[in-house]
Amino acid sequence: MTSAASKTGAAICREFLNSNASVLGLDTVSLREELDSLKETSSFLFIEYGPHAVPSGAEVASAAKEQFKADRIDWLINVVDERQDPEENPQHVRQILSVMEEKRIGLALNVVGGGVDKGTPQETMLVC
Repeated sequence: MTSAASKTGAAICREFLNSNASVLGLDTVSLREELDSLKETSSFLFIEYGPHAVPSGAEVASAAKEQFKADRIDWLINVVDERQDPEENPQHVRQILSVMEEKRIGLALNVVGGGVDKGTPQETMLVC
């Protein structure tokens, strides 16, 4: 999950973890305090990276494989904010999608984050 430390990302992480899913969260900021306890579980891995130290898709897949002992990514949940065009995914998101495509498994979902103004059209949500 990208933007896992955002309010929307944290809520989605929590729901997946409550459903016994394994979750790898990525963000450029620290994890929200209410999710700090999740760092201790074996089904959650959070990677904080700097804006100029973005992990490649291969690095994300490798971290997921090492943590969860699975050689696949079933879902990519990409939380985008209202200023970002969801059709223009950042490079690391495109790379993760490439890794998923190589294995021919997985679904991607772009979710508009909580900062969208009221009345803004929601056609920017895409399922790939």
